[in-house]
Amino acid sequence: MKNSLLKILFWGIILTVSNSYAQSVSGTVTEENGTPIPGVNIIVKGTTDGTSTDFDGKYTIDNLSEGAILVFSSLSFKTQEILVNDQTTINVIMVSDTEALGEVVILGYGQVQNKKSVTSAVSTVSTEQIERVPIALPEAALQGTAPGIAVTQTSGAPGAPLTVRLRGTSSTGASTPLFLVDGQQVPNLNHINASDIESFSVLKDAASASIFGARGGNGVVLIETKSGKRNLAAPKVSIDGYTGFQSLLRKPDLMDKNQYVQYFNEFQASNGGTQLTDAEIAALPDTDWYDELFDTTPISNIAASVIGGGEKYSYAISGGIFQQDGMLGGRENKSNFDRKNVRINFETDIRENFNVEVNANLADIDRNFLLENAGVTGTSIINFINAMPAIYPVNDPNDPSVPFNPGNQTNPVVVNGVTLPALGAVANPELALLLNNNNTQTAVTNASIKGDWEIFDRFRLQGTYYHFNSDAFTKQFFPSFNFPTQAIASPNATLIETRTEMVLRQFDANVRYDFFQNSDHKLDALAGFSTYESDFSNSTLSGVGFFVNTLDEANFALITNPSSITVAPPVETENNLLGIYGKVKYSYMDKYNVEATLRADSSSNFGDDNRTGIFPSVSAGWVISEENFLQDSEVIDLLKLRASWGINGSDFIAPYQFSPILNAGSGTNFGGGLNPGLTPAFLQNPDVKWEEVAQTNIGLDINAFNNALGITIDYYNKQSSDVLIPIGIPIFSGFPAPATNIADVENQGFEFLVSYQQTYKSGFRWQLGANLAVNKNEVTSIGNNGQPLQGGNTFVFNDPITLTTEGEAISSFFGFEVESIDDDGNLVFRDFDGDGNPDKTFIGSPLPDFTYGITLDLEYKGFDLSTFLYGSQGNDIFDATLRPDGAFTNRKESFLTNGVVNRLGGFTPQVSDFFVQDGSFLKMKTLTLGYSLKESWVESIGLNRLRIYGTAQNLFLITDYDGTDPEIGEQASGNSLDLGIDRGFNPQPRTFLFGFQLEF
Repeated sequence: MKNSLLKILFWGIILTVSNSYAQSVSGTVTEENGTPIPGVNIIVKGTTDGTSTDFDGKYTIDNLSEGAILVFSSLSFKTQEILVNDQTTINVIMVSDTEALGEVVILGYGQVQNKKSVTSAVSTVSTEQIERVPIALPEAALQGTAPGIAVTQTSGAPGAPLTVRLRGTSSTGASTPLFLVDGQQVPNLNHINASDIESFSVLKDAASASIFGARGGNGVVLIETKSGKRNLAAPKVSIDGYTGFQSLLRKPDLMDKNQYVQYFNEFQASNGGTQLTDAEIAALPDTDWYDELFDTTPISNIAASVIGGGEKYSYAISGGIFQQDGMLGGRENKSNFDRKNVRINFETDIRENFNVEVNANLADIDRNFLLENAGVTGTSIINFINAMPAIYPVNDPNDPSVPFNPGNQTNPVVVNGVTLPALGAVANPELALLLNNNNTQTAVTNASIKGDWEIFDRFRLQGTYYHFNSDAFTKQFFPSFNFPTQAIASPNATLIETRTEMVLRQFDANVRYDFFQNSDHKLDALAGFSTYESDFSNSTLSGVGFFVNTLDEANFALITNPSSITVAPPVETENNLLGIYGKVKYSYMDKYNVEATLRADSSSNFGDDNRTGIFPSVSAGWVISEENFLQDSEVIDLLKLRASWGINGSDFIAPYQFSPILNAGSGTNFGGGLNPGLTPAFLQNPDVKWEEVAQTNIGLDINAFNNALGITIDYYNKQSSDVLIPIGIPIFSGFPAPATNIADVENQGFEFLVSYQQTYKSGFRWQLGANLAVNKNEVTSIGNNGQPLQGGNTFVFNDPITLTTEGEAISSFFGFEVESIDDDGNLVFRDFDGDGNPDKTFIGSPLPDFTYGITLDLEYKGFDLSTFLYGSQGNDIFDATLRPDGAFTNRKESFLTNGVVNRLGGFTPQVSDFFVQDGSFLKMKTLTLGYSLKESWVESIGLNRLRIYGTAQNLFLITDYDGTDPEIGEQASGNSLDLGIDRGFNPQPRTFLFGFQLEF
């Protein structure tokens, strides 16, 4: 009995003591300015027990044991650990984390710096900025968000590539920046779901990009994707989605029925032809070809992610489906873009000092596309739409299933009993749409595994292997057809199949050491090497005559005559690059910062004598606000002056240019038959070497009024030398030209970025941002005996439209200048040298004088309103959308009043400034209104957050250009000699979206 009483007493004491420590703690978590922070994770260290703050930043956590430590963590804030002891109320002020992605500058190879210590020109785009603009291709998020980044669409068609330039056009060839996703070099970003992106870091000057040496000449864009979060009490699930519709924003100022008839009768009267009578005019249709061919079409996106983690690991799993139908051809499945992707990220501590991280992204892309803005005849449906007069019908009036033939050369062209002239050089766009069947299916896999080993304190070894594979299969099918009532037929279908595979392998390894700690002096060093291997293969089959007549069914097993299959010689190339680099960073009292980088790259694209390039850089920053005379300033928070200089390179040319290469698939007739043989691919250039880009940058960063005001100013001078151009071999030689280092290009300009934000205790918050980029581009030297480079061929003008030569910008328009219009309505071209003959001169430039962006964000009690405007000033457009070479094709309204002689019967025009227009524009790219439901409402349905919103894209456009869209990029990727020429392309649509974002 006595023992039992002792046991009861003992356990009573234990329970009493235990309960004395099983206490509850509550409190509020705020920012430094007192604003509550919702969603802060609070975990009991060493366990998975925890909670998170509510909408007002409040929290309560129960059953805490003796010695419990609470871990407070949230994105963009420093993690804090607080020992509970006997506290029952713990209010926490979260401090902004300069190493959180919202504040950080990521520089590649694991380098992370806060804004205060950065000495080079780097722009960042945060998660909030990315989420504000629903986009199909991630590159679009860069447009207008920071100065010096020019993003233009080559087309508004679904999945059409974007033209991206950093600080101007540096080369006459490829001027696209280097893209790296989590450190991995990728050719483009079309396989990435924008919802998976955490941030962009854009390295604009040579000092920031020089560590990438060989590939950094056009600038570098670093993309960090979302990763897991350690110490979450429960996995965080996010689902984002939107759906909407697209429609045509504007149509070109083309002649309608009455205007065209007036112009037609004027031509007939002056040339002795038969005019249309009032009765005939009344019988003719009034076709609006844009209304007939363009539709309102859907667009949708759904993305989901799960993020979580424990004390020693984290993970992120996400997936998405994006679908978009084109305004032109979308309903016929001729213009569509579907992307499905799945992404996995996982990291864990294998040991206390060794971490492993695995990333994998799988994407499946299915794109139907139309050929547009091309320089050859018969491929541009938009061009046909512009050329078709309104008096011709879309379909045969007696059979709506048959496209009308306006160019009938066999029988008279008759519409509702009215005989019309046959059109020359163009086809009915409805027929062209029927015949165009182009599909590319691409499977993309990119994966990486990274090991991070802290060998001893402040000394780390990191190694990463990356693998990227893109397998694309393209089918182009032109069906057979027979429309006897319209005298048009094609008895045999044609199929072309192309398979393209690209495999990229990359391995990076580096060591980092922090020499000093807890000292006024800080010295960090980074050294490493990088290997890069690229394999490319391409094969093509073509044949005529099939048992089936649709794109989906057609394949070479169903060809009527297998012996007619043509097998093009396969193409296989490889490229290898080895880079060795080192970087040293020194800082004294966080006030004076100096960095130096040196990289050596060896590329298989060059011969033994020129294989290796050396790329140095140096940069320095002076944080003036840390000086005694400003340290106690109540106005200035950051005042920093920085300067940098460095050299980057480029080896973006076809492989083996330095060596003799033979192509198979050729032959000659000998002995009564064709004998196969080999021919030189090109005449080799053993002296081809690196293209180099040297850049100087001077910048000023200012933060003021408790960081409410931010100002960044940069001046840069960017000199590209030994620019690689395929030129130098006479045409009569019969061989393609090899790449040759013959040109120098200069880009110089200013960049301005201003932002101001204010938050009030009432909960109202607003932020205004503006940026401006001024750039001047000039070719300073050109080899090849000073021979200019031509570009911009069309099917309308006999001469090329652009000319690149010394003293002018790349891809400048070159032609005759109209001095006047004579009494007969003929254009009179200026004679500059007085010899009695007109002379060509430079008549415009597709490059803008400056670009700008304006953003405005407002938030109040759950409501948010944001808008983004983007503009370009001073860029010219060469209008090649019309077809005056074709008889009786349509014209723009301006031809009724411009005083030019009526040549409706067809003529070949001269390249002149008559066709050059001011392409300056201002677009409202996005306008979004959203509402986040109150937390009490959201929690009642089991969610943590629910936001609904509506977005309008391309809501309005202000421009003097009378075409569909003044935002025109390069005609084809990697061709900087063909910019700003409008041959007829899909304009960007006006889009209305309705979406949601939820978390639980």
